[in-house]
Amino acid sequence: ITPAPVVVTANNDSKFVTTADTPGYAGASYSGFQGGETEAVLTTDPTVTRVITGVTANDERAGSYTGRLVAAGAAADNYSFSYVAGDYTIVPAGSLVVTASGASVYGQAVTYSVLGAKYMNGNSALFTLAAPTQVGNTFTFDDGVGGETILTLTPDSPVLSGSSNLVAGRYDLAATAVTSNSNNYGAAITVVGSHEVSQRDLTVTASGLSKVYDGTTDMVNLALSSNAIAGDRISLSASSAYADKNVHATKSYVVNNIATSGLDAGNYNLLTQSITGTNGAITQRMLNVSYFGVSKVYDGLATATVSTSDDRVAGDQFTISRTATFQSVGAPSKTVGANKDVAVTAVSISGSDANNYALASTTGT
Repeated sequence: ITPAPVVVTANNDSKFVTTADTPGYAGASYSGFQGGETEAVLTTDPTVTRVITGVTANDERAGSYTGRLVAAGAAADNYSFSYVAGDYTIVPAGSLVVTASGASVYGQAVTYSVLGAKYMNGNSALFTLAAPTQVGNTFTFDDGVGGETILTLTPDSPVLSGSSNLVAGRYDLAATAVTSNSNNYGAAITVVGSHEVSQRDLTVTASGLSKVYDGTTDMVNLALSSNAIAGDRISLSASSAYADKNVHATKSYVVNNIATSGLDAGNYNLLTQSITGTNGAITQRMLNVSYFGVSKVYDGLATATVSTSDDRVAGDQFTISRTATFQSVGAPSKTVGANKDVAVTAVSISGSDANNYALASTTGT
């Protein structure tokens, strides 16, 4: 078993020009933990640092710095780690910075939370706005001196699944539909924060648990279903078997190695990889027998001998018992004759595999 890969992404962050960096910046996010595990399994948390060019004037000017935040040093049993750099923004005076967050399970709606909003004036003084009013994910901010800013928070560069839901993962938040008449800052809004979409728990159920006896333990009618969202591109596979091949009304079975695949499989956390039960069933196979009369020399008796053929599963072991009598006009006949009818009665089967069959008829000709 090799370690599962986890991608660690340094979260985008920002600060106002001339202010100090926040220790640890905005942290990191993760993609790739298995079986419902989270960063709680980390034995060592990653650190996030900012890449400095060495030219202070260049590093501290207002602007956007792509890939300057670097995560490193994560450790956990059963996982290997790779890293994606985050962006750093130095916000100029006269701009509003909104800090926000959101989390949802795949397929569910999200309501974002604003954690704070600040701006810097021309004298490098920082001002914090009062908590905004909120309708859905649209927020209205009062700048405290008669100005107002309205914006809607949305995930930046959203990726949608087959069911048109936001794919599991982390999305930076962005301000859209911005209107502002504040004289204290402009309409350019910097949003710091993300929307984390976690996997949806996937429950798998098994049906088609019965079959007619075929001499194997194969669950030929097995069907797997789940609570996956309609429209998602996800498939289920598994191996399965009954406890043995024989007929039984409450048959034990096991469905193993349940797995998902498809473009939307990554949005789900498979809760179990096996299903067991005793509510399976293998029912008797209908046995059709053909009879072939054997000629004899007159012996004063109507008793006949017949050979048989049948449609049993190849290799099955049982014998066919029967009584055969020569007939004439529907009654036993011991007299000489050609093409005589033979009546077969009291047909039964016995042997190690006999219980797996039901005779189509206990008589024949």
